[in-house]
Amino acid sequence: MHDSTALGSLVESPVIALLLFAVFFWLFVLAFAGRDTPRFILGLLRLIGAFFSAPVRYLRGATLAIVVYATTTADHRRDRQFLIRTVLMASNAAIFLVGIGILAGGGVLAWRAFAPPEVRVARAQAAKAIPAAAAQTTEAEKGLAEINAKLGTQTPEEKRVEELGKELATAKQQLGQMRASLDESGYEHWPPVRQHLDSNETATAEWQISQVHEAVTRYLSLQVSPPALDAILKYLAGWERTRRLQGKVSQAERNNPRAQLLRDKAAADERLAEKKRALAELKDQASFFRVLHELHPFLAAGAIISAIFSFLLFIWGVGLLVEWAGLAVDIATNIRRLAEAAPAEPGASMSAPNGP
Repeated sequence: MHDSTALGSLVESPVIALLLFAVFFWLFVLAFAGRDTPRFILGLLRLIGAFFSAPVRYLRGATLAIVVYATTTADHRRDRQFLIRTVLMASNAAIFLVGIGILAGGGVLAWRAFAPPEVRVARAQAAKAIPAAAAQTTEAEKGLAEINAKLGTQTPEEKRVEELGKELATAKQQLGQMRASLDESGYEHWPPVRQHLDSNETATAEWQISQVHEAVTRYLSLQVSPPALDAILKYLAGWERTRRLQGKVSQAERNNPRAQLLRDKAAADERLAEKKRALAELKDQASFFRVLHELHPFLAAGAIISAIFSFLLFIWGVGLLVEWAGLAVDIATNIRRLAEAAPAEPGASMSAPNGP
């Protein structure tokens, strides 16, 4: 639903409103001012300038009035409007102080808008935390260097792991060849045995290997005859040997201090990367260029403009009231002085009565 009022039309069509304003403005100015149009424009500009300059001149006058009040030697207590004049002078002082306070408050608000407190606090905290983060990074680098130094020499346990690893690789290769041969043989009872062995692929303890051995040999003794029996038993022996070697390798790795050192190295690498990342983030937060991205100059300009207009409106509003009050006091004073200076009317003075 559209607003049919003139204000609604202006809001809906601001460009048209501005154009109409310009047309009517120049129409009335040319019709009424005529050749004095430049003077009229100059007068408007001076009035606009007076809106800004008049409060400043008033504040200057109030300041000088306070100076005069401080240096005068006249006894105002004989003045019948002494209290009123004192209040007016105090009003000038209050206008001066409050006006300066408005500008100061506007400056504070502008600074807070330009650089919000949370931004400045975060930057200060980041700058304060940088030395501690740098020390933690240096400590992490030293710890990693010590681990790398320990990893520089081969231990006997590591050599044992290497030898067992080679032996295990050879055993797995031979076992793979026997497995392929059995797969091609087509022995009827080989698939169940293969499936049972695959299901115990993680067995490395001796009791686990013995259980698998007993189960397989019991099954083969009841249903399998040579040559399938010999081939499958040979594979079983290779499987058992492989599982025992795997158990020895795992045990040797657990006993090898290098394995723990490698785990420590991985943890130290991750810890150092985290410390460096945290230090880089702190430096970025504390950098001047990072703060520049979070400043709000337009908000600060708005706060300054708002403070200036608040200052001007305050001086205009309160200053007019004080001037009107002063004008009333001056009128009353002038009337009293005129009454005192007027000559007395005939017969107004009373003479002493004549005696008998």
